[in-house]
Amino acid sequence: MRQPSYIPSRALTDETLAYCATELERRHAMLSHLGDGSSSDRVRRIELALSWLRSGNYGSCAVCRTPLPEVALRADPERMICRACAVHSPARGGGGHGSHAEF
Repeated sequence: MRQPSYIPSRALTDETLAYCATELERRHAMLSHLGDGSSSDRVRRIELALSWLRSGNYGSCAVCRTPLPEVALRADPERMICRACAVHSPARGGGGHGSHAEF
């Protein structure tokens, strides 16, 4: 696989950025070929993560901008939200908390 040509500004190691970018692109290509509609939400999540990677925001929570742990990103490169925001999100019944309401 080819190495992505964009270099995000987030302070993740080059190895983690390369791994996540390659894995996201691989997953996107694989799911895009299915075209059965069942994976469209996941394709959108991957596309969002790729856009954050290109813009230099990858590795930060999409809600509170807290840095995400590298180990969490390597385990799930599609991850866009920190644990605290995921637990307290209104979609999960948590209702939000403090500064996490801003985006």
